[in-house]
Parts: sequence; C-alpha cells; structure tokens
Amino acid sequence: MKSILALFSTILLLSSCSPEGEQFGEALSGQNEVQLASLLENPDEYVGKRVHVKGTVADVCAKKGCWIDLTDEAGIHKIRVKVEDDVIVFPQEARGKGAVVEGELEKLELTRDAVLRMRAHEAEERGVPFDSSSVTGGESVYRIQGIGAVIYK
Repeated sequence: MKSILALFSTILLLSSCSPEGEQFGEALSGQNEVQLASLLENPDEYVGKRVHVKGTVADVCAKKGCWIDLTDEAGIHKIRVKVEDDVIVFPQEARGKGAVVEGELEKLELTRDAVLRMRAHEAEERGVPFDSSSVTGGESVYRIQGIGAVIYK
C-alpha cells in the first residue's frame, strides 16, 4: 500500500512540475497569444476572450495567493491575474519569475465606493496605510480571470 501511495505522489508531483516551470490550474492551450502591451493598448478588443499572455510576476497576493500582477519585460505594462480563491494558490516565491497565464480578459466598471474598498483592501494586504482622499472617482479596471498558469523556475 505504501508503494502505491508513493507512486501516486510521485506522479502527482511530476504532473505539476516540468523542466520549464510549475503548472497552476488548467493546462495552457497556447491559443490567442497576445503581447501584454498590445492587450493593454487595445483592451476592449479582447474583453470576454480567452488570452494567453507572458510576463514577469511583479507581485503576489500576500494573504491567499489568489492573484498575481504580471508585467512586460520593460516593466511598463501591468495587469492583474485573478484566480478563484483556494482553487489556484500562487506562492510568494513566484515574485520576480517569468510566467505564462491564460484566462478571460474582463472589464470591471467600478464606482468610487468600489474603488475605495478595493484600494483599502490592497493596502491592508500589503500592510501599508491607505489615503482615501487619493480616490476621486470610479474607474475601469481590466484584469485576466485566470484559469491556468505556468511559473518558471
């Protein structure tokens, strides 16, 4: 029984890791690959579509690992990749590593109150103070609702 359990554990470990990186969530299809700059310069063209994007992990949710911020090589363009809580958990060690993500681009139209709640929550996660006077109105926010990712070693 122990040998079967050990074999199953090894297969599970090998299926989640590859020489390229560690897989989170669904396997990537590689379809509709788009540069992060192109995605953010023309986001409405991609809203509601599945996208495949490469970049560097700039930040990771400190509480639950439920999102990563992905940037391009120049660090100019950045997008949040949000995943379902407790279904995919990104490790803090992903920060600074290369990544490929897939998911649906969504556009969130936030009221001023929603922006206040979001910014206050982000400040709490980071353990930094939040100045509510910095929020003057609503915002349109684009993010990828992630279904899968590979974080490179």
